[in-house]
Amino acid sequence: MDPIRPCTAAALAVLSAACAGPARTALPADSAPSPADSTLPPPDSPPPPADSAPPPADAPAPPGRPAGAHVAGPLPPAAPGSAGPSWAPPILHSLAVFTVTRSVEAVLWPEPFADLRLERWAHHYGEAVTKPPLFDASQPAFQWDHDPWPINVVGHGLLGSEIYFRARVCRFSAPAALAFAVAGTHLWEYGYEANGVRPSALDLVYTPLAGVLLGELRLAAFRAAEGMGSAPARLLVRALVDPLGEIERGIGVSGC
Repeated sequence: MDPIRPCTAAALAVLSAACAGPARTALPADSAPSPADSTLPPPDSPPPPADSAPPPADAPAPPGRPAGAHVAGPLPPAAPGSAGPSWAPPILHSLAVFTVTRSVEAVLWPEPFADLRLERWAHHYGEAVTKPPLFDASQPAFQWDHDPWPINVVGHGLLGSEIYFRARVCRFSAPAALAFAVAGTHLWEYGYEANGVRPSALDLVYTPLAGVLLGELRLAAFRAAEGMGSAPARLLVRALVDPLGEIERGIGVSGC
C-alpha cells in the first residue's frame, strides 16, 4: 500500500475529532444523578422571596422531601388569659347597701341620723376630720363607741362580710377584697355616718376583719353550691348565702 494513504487517513481522523468537540465520557449507572437531586436549584440561582406564602399543610410534599417533613407555618393564636376582677358590681352594690342602711338608721334613730340641718352636718364632719376616732375604754367590751354590742358585733360583721364577699364573688383576690372592705368601711364611717356621729375606732378595725371571716365562709358555701346536681337545691343555697346577689343576678344588674 502506498505510505501516503495511512498518513492521509490519520490526518482526516484527527481533523474530524477536532471539529466534533471534546469527547463525552458516559457516567456509570451507579453515579447517575437521582431524581431528588435534579429538582434542586442551581448554585447560582437567586433565593426565593422572603414573603412567599408557605404551602398548605395538606399539600403533597414536593419531590425530594420526605412525606412526613414538617412545613413551617404561622403560629396559632395565644390562649386568652383568665378574666380579671370586675369593679363595677361590688362598687355599685356597696353604695346601694350603704344608702339603704343609712336610710334605715334615719328611721330607727331620728336623733341624730335624721337631722338634716346643714350646720349640724358641718359640725359633725368637722369633728370627724379634726378628732381621732371614738374609743371609750371605760365602756364594756364591743361598746367602746357607745353603741350596743349587737349592732357592733352582728351588724358591722354582716356589713363587712357583704362588702368583702361581693368583691370575692367578682374575682377579687383575698388581699384585694380585704383592701376593698377597708376602703368601704372608711367610706361608711367618714362619709355616710359622719354627719351624725363621730367615726368609731372599733368599727374601723372590726368591720373589715369580721368581713374577711364571714365572707370567706360564705364564699366556700357559695362555691360548694355550684357543684350541686340539683338546680333547686343549688338555687336555695345560693339564695341563703347571697340573697342580695341572687336578686341582682336575677334581674340582670350584676354579672357576678
